[in-house]
Amino acid sequence: MTPRCCPKIDRIGERMNILTALAYEILSESGYPVIRDEDHGGSVQSLIDLESGTYRFELMSGPQGQDFTLFLRTPESIPEGHRFAVMELLTRVNYRLAVGHFEMDLDDGEVRFVHRQLTGGVQPGSDLLLTLMRI
Repeated sequence: MTPRCCPKIDRIGERMNILTALAYEILSESGYPVIRDEDHGGSVQSLIDLESGTYRFELMSGPQGQDFTLFLRTPESIPEGHRFAVMELLTRVNYRLAVGHFEMDLDDGEVRFVHRQLTGGVQPGSDLLLTLMRI
């Protein structure tokens, strides 16, 4: 079934569900380059240019589209000599965050923001995605 907000979605890939198809449509219509990664669970990925650099965005969703994870990866990795200081900063920031959290890979210095959402069996719609993606 195609949601009212997504008239262009008529066929969803084998591993892509309504939620990732909706994210694909929102990003495409907003002018962002978008790819579907069928090899990684039908995730939707894009690049978002901001003043501070180009961020990598990814949305992965469970098989029924009733849970999802958003990732926003920073443009630059943290140099090895600064990783523990940044790790402390991220720990302090995470303590105050009500939604989502920051992670850093200590091996390569990649920093990303992660938001996981369980929807309690309700299929999320475009309003929720637009709010989370801030498009």
